[in-house]
Amino acid sequence: MTMTFEEFTGKFGVRLNERQRDAVRATRGPVLLLAVPGSGKTTVIVARIAYMLYCLGIEPGRILTMTYTVAATNEMRARFVSKFGPEYADALEFCTINSLCARIINRYGTTRRREIFDLVNGAPDGGAAGRIYRIYASMYGRQPSEGDVKEIMTHITYCKNMQLGRAEISSVKLEGADFREIYEAYRINLTRDRLMDYDDQLRYAFTVLRKCPDILSELHDRYHYINVDEAQDTSRIQHNIIAMLASGRRNLFMVGDEDQSIYGFRAAYPRALLDFDRAYAPATTLLMEQNYRSTGEIVERANRFIAQNTARYSKRMTTANGWGAPLRRTVVSDVALQYHYLADVAARSDRETAVLYRNNDSALPVIDALDKIGAGYSGGPSDMAFFTNYIVRDIAGIIRFALRPYDLELFLLIYRQLNLRLREDAIVRLRERCGDGRRGRDVIKTLLSDKLLGRTTVSRVVSLRDALGDIRAARGSDTVTAAIETTGYGRYLKSKRADSLRVSVLKSLAELNSGAERFLLRLGELQTLIAGRGGGDGGGKSKFILSTIHSAKGLEFERVIMIDAVQGVLPSVEPPPEGKRLDGRELALLEEERRVFYVGMTRAREYLEFITYENEFGRRVERAFPFVDALTGGGPALTV
Repeated sequence: MTMTFEEFTGKFGVRLNERQRDAVRATRGPVLLLAVPGSGKTTVIVARIAYMLYCLGIEPGRILTMTYTVAATNEMRARFVSKFGPEYADALEFCTINSLCARIINRYGTTRRREIFDLVNGAPDGGAAGRIYRIYASMYGRQPSEGDVKEIMTHITYCKNMQLGRAEISSVKLEGADFREIYEAYRINLTRDRLMDYDDQLRYAFTVLRKCPDILSELHDRYHYINVDEAQDTSRIQHNIIAMLASGRRNLFMVGDEDQSIYGFRAAYPRALLDFDRAYAPATTLLMEQNYRSTGEIVERANRFIAQNTARYSKRMTTANGWGAPLRRTVVSDVALQYHYLADVAARSDRETAVLYRNNDSALPVIDALDKIGAGYSGGPSDMAFFTNYIVRDIAGIIRFALRPYDLELFLLIYRQLNLRLREDAIVRLRERCGDGRRGRDVIKTLLSDKLLGRTTVSRVVSLRDALGDIRAARGSDTVTAAIETTGYGRYLKSKRADSLRVSVLKSLAELNSGAERFLLRLGELQTLIAGRGGGDGGGKSKFILSTIHSAKGLEFERVIMIDAVQGVLPSVEPPPEGKRLDGRELALLEEERRVFYVGMTRAREYLEFITYENEFGRRVERAFPFVDALTGGGPALTV
């Protein structure tokens, strides 16, 4: 027996505002629900499912709900059971799009009597990452870092999810390697071993749906209603699969917010939301604009900020919450001092406070400062990518060699990056005279005593000898600066178009741990600390939380502090030269940067603070603060 809507809301204590009620009851045809931060989208999705069951009498097996991650799937199911009980929970379909694709592929294998490729991620040889590692090492004669492998995997995911062609794949840039060459070798490697990765799973399922109308028809018969959560994070191929699934009965409920699309590097395709009316015409677009999370001050500032974007729907977030504290802009006199400031905040505060930053590397100086005062924290990086990155490895190696000038093997790892251009016969003579390094011979002195070296090489070796002395004498961030600027390594970084953020993190750590020996020791200690924690908090749940903005998406915190809110970090894109307009690609990058910042600030419930600086390691740097200025009007700031 079905219920009226009023009976339904009364029985289960469902409290909805007018916009939420409209969304819950919109069950026919294609519906796009645009839900601003903190507007209760998960509440609406689970209430809508329950409404279809209890008020419309729809069979639970006819309803398919797809989420972005396995964790989100589990949360959605748990929220449904918590609110509406377990009666229908087992019969309802909550899944990720990849798990659905796996079922599509298996159905194809059964009906066509084909052997289905296994997932490479379950292979006992390191999975996709292990294969890419071996392919790279074989091609280039050197071992890639963990960061190199992750970057390649991200590019592969992007290419497959965006359904790029050969020419487009060839245009993807990779530092020190040919991405197209690696991509093709990886594809052949998987095909040879009859394996596929998660991105191939999407492509395979898409092909099955296109070429096997009987399988698509089965899905149309089974799923009469399709819900899609976090639609702004869905990729182009995923949107194409969803469109095919919805082409039967057209009862598609897509929930998202293009203003919160921040996974462009992983092929998120918010354009599909903007084109929804055209793709699914006739379609309905609904707005949920009431934010239940943040103060009026945060909501109003966030509105004005994101309105600068052009690729978005016209909507305005509102809230019935009080106005709250004003946004705070804190200016520290130098970049490294923000970490002392954060440690002081952690020591004094017993309120939930989240420190949000650009990427995991940015957390390391914060962790260094917190660890030194014994302040607890939750979150932080869970992998070792920073420590295995070639920039970190090289700079640490240069500094270590300055302290151990007799270490021949260490020298042989770094000399090419220092532009010494030693011939193979010179290396042979050096090995003969220095041996394994236990003889205590100074490598540089031994090189300079080699009468067969050319004048240019001798000059470069002399410059390196002087640079090593500068490194040993340097203090603070100057240790890293000397390792880069006086050794020639800076030219190597420039040729690689290397990411400057890792260099800045190293300089911050050197500033916090002055002197070459202390810096290297602390780098090793932090590596051990991160490996031991694995991103956890070592027991208990600290109220001081460290997170990237991307990892914080979907979460909320009482207080939020966003660090490095300066041009070059947040936002990472540089402004165009005076009088030059942004082209389409540059504008898209800037708008995604603005969305990243918007997502960060809308995590805050009561308090939002930005940290900026105008000096970097004792040097005055002309910095712009476009995002913070846009939010605060360039008004007064607290200087600490």
